[in-house]
Amino acid sequence: MREGFFLDLLRRGFSAEEARNQLQTAVYWGRHAELYDYDRDDARLTLEPGAQKYL
Repeated sequence: MREGFFLDLLRRGFSAEEARNQLQTAVYWGRHAELYDYDRDDARLTLEPGAQKYL
């Protein structure tokens, strides 16, 4: 999914800057847990194989 989708959701409850901070934190922890990957060039988040069973 595109990062813009998540930023739009986060901006409903946070300022634009805080929404970006929240997303960066989620990306960091999700990648650390190997739940999903973030492609910076494409601004896309994708689930890692097998990660859906943990979500």
